[in-house]
Amino acid sequence: MLCQKCFQNEATVKVVQVINGKKQELSLCQSCAIEMGFEKAAKELQLPKLFGSLILDILKKESSSTLPARQATSLTCPYCGTTWEDFKQTGLLGCDKCYKVFYGELKKVLKQIHGNTRHIGSRPSTQKKPVVQNLAKLRQELKKAVENEEFEKAARLRDQIRELRTRVRET
Repeated sequence: MLCQKCFQNEATVKVVQVINGKKQELSLCQSCAIEMGFEKAAKELQLPKLFGSLILDILKKESSSTLPARQATSLTCPYCGTTWEDFKQTGLLGCDKCYKVFYGELKKVLKQIHGNTRHIGSRPSTQKKPVVQNLAKLRQELKKAVENEEFEKAARLRDQIRELRTRVRET
């Protein structure tokens, strides 16, 4: 994507501003971002470094803890040659295949960082769980109603499912 100010250079900085609930995004090249006063964002992208250091801190704590040594230290990605030790030192994986190779170990690290290994969405869990559980229950009932050829009941259940899905989308 080209810079939205000079339309010449590749955009490397994305500025997002929310004013009165309206979101505005601007993609800039490094020089335009500095010119507009976004020096810190333009000079170095902080997120990869921050995330990498967070992973490294967790891996260091884990290594120094009383947990038994993991066998993952001998794991190596057959596609790019990255080892688990390389990841522990840099916090970076070598290729997209590394995620599958180091899956078991990455899962443990992600659980320590996020408290869970499964994405549960952006809504608060107290809001979302009952609706999702209710949707699953209604779908099961709909399936049984169709199997038993109770089409009027199935139509009511279908309508309830549609209504719940639209409410979930609106929140």
